[in-house]
Amino acid sequence: MCAIELLRRAVDFDPQFALAWVALSRAGQVHGSFGNTKRDFDEGYRLAGEAAERALALVPDLAEGHVALGPVQCTSDFDWKGSAASMARAQQLAPNDPAMLAGAIMLAGAFGDTARANLL
Repeated sequence: MCAIELLRRAVDFDPQFALAWVALSRAGQVHGSFGNTKRDFDEGYRLAGEAAERALALVPDLAEGHVALGPVQCTSDFDWKGSAASMARAQQLAPNDPAMLAGAIMLAGAFGDTARANLL
């Protein structure tokens, strides 16, 4: 059984467990990023976006949810402003979180803002 299947079982078992939705979002991102086809990309990022949105619907101030949503907005939706807002919100909520810092650095680099990436 793959991670996505196991995480789907987890959220089926407890649909209110926001961190399980975040984990499902991350698994979808991996599937989309490392898949072999455009279908893999589309399915993975669709799942990632839906799962991140679900986590944030459950807990709007969940830093991990904003960290999960940011890459989906940037990579799949081409919503760079939304991605920047998600990462900024995550940074407000959890300024020392390693996943948030990695995402913020990646986003700053994608925008060509190496000065900001170096500060993070």
